[in-house]
Amino acid sequence: MAAQGLAAPAAGEVDVASLVANTGWLRTLGGAEAYLAVNARAPGLSVATVNTALASGALRALPSARGCLYALPGAHAGLALRFAASLARKRTVRDLEKVGVDAVEQAQVAAAVVAALAAGPLGTDGLRAALKGQLRTLGELGKKHGIASPLPPVVRLLEFDGRVARRIAAGLDEDRYLWSLPDADVFAGTPDEDDAVGLAAALLRVWLPHAGPATLDEFAEWSGAGKRDCRAAAERVGVEWWEVEELGPAMVLAGTPIPAAPVPEDHVVFLGSLDNYTANRAAARFMVAREDWSRRTTNFGARGEPPTFADARWASQRHIVRGGVIVGTWEYDPDAQIVRWGTWRTHDRLPEMQAHAERVGALLRDEVGHGLVFSLDSAAEQRKRLATIPP
Repeated sequence: MAAQGLAAPAAGEVDVASLVANTGWLRTLGGAEAYLAVNARAPGLSVATVNTALASGALRALPSARGCLYALPGAHAGLALRFAASLARKRTVRDLEKVGVDAVEQAQVAAAVVAALAAGPLGTDGLRAALKGQLRTLGELGKKHGIASPLPPVVRLLEFDGRVARRIAAGLDEDRYLWSLPDADVFAGTPDEDDAVGLAAALLRVWLPHAGPATLDEFAEWSGAGKRDCRAAAERVGVEWWEVEELGPAMVLAGTPIPAAPVPEDHVVFLGSLDNYTANRAAARFMVAREDWSRRTTNFGARGEPPTFADARWASQRHIVRGGVIVGTWEYDPDAQIVRWGTWRTHDRLPEMQAHAERVGALLRDEVGHGLVFSLDSAAEQRKRLATIPP
């Protein structure tokens, strides 16, 4: 928890970009989770301050690990885009070719996008309107492959090349973006790595200080890189290997000190869904006591019956962590506009947990304005999750 900034949360207003650089990129889902992650590590940091960092470019929301969108420091933007491009560029070009958009047409659409953005930032709908008459619909072939227009994939390629810049329109709890011409070279100062191992090594150097000790499988799961590349990246970085109970051989950066003491048993934190503290672990069972492995949890992407902690890859509930271990769950009540919470065992409850719940509830009610987990979440889904809170 210390490396995650959770053992001793920062007091007052802190530099947002430095906080995220030191404790991990924030998975952005179009909900409140990124703000919850920041608040758990710096309770005095306001939503307005985070949004100001976004507006200034000190914090950027970009495709990165696994091609997913993360809020990350502007200094990491070039690495994030290079890595995301290594995962998706060939597939994007191949998809365009499947629907008959060749290199010549791609270049024509790209030039039209850049020309339209010269007049100022535009959202995707605004770009589409600006390019009316310059874009063709892809008909039945496009419908078959899920690409109605060449615009979105071409914009994605322009972003990978640093020729257009993505900016969040409002805040991290929305998934609306504005496109603009870049005001600086996003790759300036970024290690010029273009091979898969070099990119994985650069990403490992950023991730491991706050995620380690971590296994190769966990890095591969988080990053989306192939396991062979991850193994070669670890060798290139020169990691040290620790034998960790339950995990087995786990990586840390050379010179990482062995933790002096475990997290105090009475240390409590309320975490959002897919917080780095839990999401960095590829197996959810390592986050709970063995007696709780058989409990059902939620897992993004899982179908059918909810998995147990023993089987879940990522437990995606909102968790209460005590002494470094998940002991219960919480959820925002959209009707009462408060946080409701519970622990699986009565003896795990502490008086200060209610104060944590009230602070998180105030953040969601008064600053974020809602408690949705992701862009397609709803009050109806929140009410369903409330029914799963331990009594």
